[in-house]
Amino acid sequence: MKAGNAMFDSYTYNIWMRTVAAVNDISVVERVIDEMKRDGRVTVDWTTYRNLAFYIDAGLFEKAEKALNELEKRNACKDLSAFQFLITMEWESGCSTYDIRAANALIGAYTKGGLLEKAEDLKEWACRRGAKPNAKTWDFFLDYYLKKEEYKLVMDCLANAISTGRVNGDNWAPSSKIISTLMGHFEREKDVEGAEGLLEILKKSVDSSGEQVFESLIRIYAAAGKTSSAMHCRIKMEIVELSKASKKLLEPICVE
Repeated sequence: MKAGNAMFDSYTYNIWMRTVAAVNDISVVERVIDEMKRDGRVTVDWTTYRNLAFYIDAGLFEKAEKALNELEKRNACKDLSAFQFLITMEWESGCSTYDIRAANALIGAYTKGGLLEKAEDLKEWACRRGAKPNAKTWDFFLDYYLKKEEYKLVMDCLANAISTGRVNGDNWAPSSKIISTLMGHFEREKDVEGAEGLLEILKKSVDSSGEQVFESLIRIYAAAGKTSSAMHCRIKMEIVELSKASKKLLEPICVE
């Protein structure tokens, strides 16, 4: 049909995909997916998602997640049940262990959509089947709580993401935006304990917290009227170059 310049629809694309998947030709499957994405006339349906189970059968979880995310953008209804369907297929395939990467796409979709309970249920369900949340899993929950300004839970997710990343050999670290948002919150609340807690967590993922974090920490100490005889030593050990304003605030903080 393709050679004869026939017009393809969802049905013919899905037959084509299923046919090449049956002979384990990954490169052609990917070519079909690319053509579907370029074809503005095609509506992705359940069969398309079912065909993408080919990636999971081949153990290509990251490819499955990427393909699902791209195809889901074409779904005007944003029907998350399509993701659930694909993941359930792997559970039903008799796998003895479950890979959390197969669930992360749906967890991310749930948290972005504000469906926290569904995301939590899916995480727990995957854990019961032998999966272990990775740094990406916790990153999704962290983003959700950050938008909700639930900073205690953000800190919990941050600690989990860093520790999980270290166990898995991933050098995961929070973005500068996450760090500045948290320090901004602690400044507003004059929360020295919270800020120091963040720095303790960051020690496990970054070599140095940097000037901006320490200058924020100094402002928090000053606003809270707290002192720290060790602050000068910490600044030197971190090799941090402070602004004139921060140096001025630092003097009364370091009083013995």
